[in-house]
Amino acid sequence: MCKAKYVHNVKIIMFILTILYLKYSTLGQYNRFFLKLRWVLLYYMSINIFTHLTEVLMETEKKTAKSKRLKNDGVLHPNPDKVQAGLFAGNEFFDPHDLVQVKYEMLRCVRKEKCSVRGAARMFGLSRPSFYQARSQFEKEGVAGLLPRKRGPKEAHKLTEDVRSFVKERLKETPGKISWKDLSQEIEERFTKKVHPRSIERSMKQRKKRG
Repeated sequence: MCKAKYVHNVKIIMFILTILYLKYSTLGQYNRFFLKLRWVLLYYMSINIFTHLTEVLMETEKKTAKSKRLKNDGVLHPNPDKVQAGLFAGNEFFDPHDLVQVKYEMLRCVRKEKCSVRGAARMFGLSRPSFYQARSQFEKEGVAGLLPRKRGPKEAHKLTEDVRSFVKERLKETPGKISWKDLSQEIEERFTKKVHPRSIERSMKQRKKRG
């Protein structure tokens, strides 16, 4: 319950109690006053509890709906619970589920606040390769570069053409420096698809053999 509502309810209770006290103290009926006092307090406690629970449920439904929209748009953070940055703690504007916002703040932390790459990646629940990928795309396209790339047609296999192109590009950018496990995590963050590292390795080797 917000502070304004709480203060309003307290004023109402104090007003009612004052009226009851003046009424029953004049008549010398203190026992009846304390009985009324008990029922008034119980009534308003029940109202406050019900209001609080309703607000909590509404807020939960609101967050769930937003998470679904983010997932549908391909920008849902795969590990929002790992975001430790203070900006995302108890601030409605900063949402740890919003991958685009998290990536932007991670880049800002390194560029403006001089955070280390390792520290920033850990603080925002992402990997170091994800940081370098986000920085590269941001420098090329701005905030639009942090959005997921347009997906190709659906295929039975998770390694669709756009995912393979992404892996090929990352291997070129970091020859011998990025593991299949890191690539698997980047694919999950960018395309919201879970692909086993061995599957990525096998697919890329088969493609290389075919030329």
